[in-house]
Amino acid sequence: MLKNTNTKAWHKWIAIIFSLSAIWLTNGVVMAENYGILKDAVPTIVEQPRYPRKAAMEKIEGWVKFKFDVDELGQPYNVELTNAEPRRVFERDARRAIYKWKFEKNKSQKGLTYTMVFKVKSLELLTEG
Repeated sequence: MLKNTNTKAWHKWIAIIFSLSAIWLTNGVVMAENYGILKDAVPTIVEQPRYPRKAAMEKIEGWVKFKFDVDELGQPYNVELTNAEPRRVFERDARRAIYKWKFEKNKSQKGLTYTMVFKVKSLELLTEG
């Protein structure tokens, strides 16, 4: 019976995929806690930023890093752009979106940081033949 190791290869691949997914998801939560988003102030409404048209057409990707405070009503204020790549592409739309975020009430926080990532999704056009 020990010589009969008829395990299916796809079982191993499924286990590997689930293991890597669990590690990746855990890493994301830990990174968010380090930035202070999930630790104390929990966003209840997250407004997605508008992707700038020119950046989308040219398939430009990037990120914007913020530092901000949250008041007692759950509103972000003192939003400060600390870094962005590429510069002067995503900052305006990212700032507009973050001011629309809402956090839990009665949990004011100071010095929270967040990195907003902009990625272009591939678009597939369906044509009727």
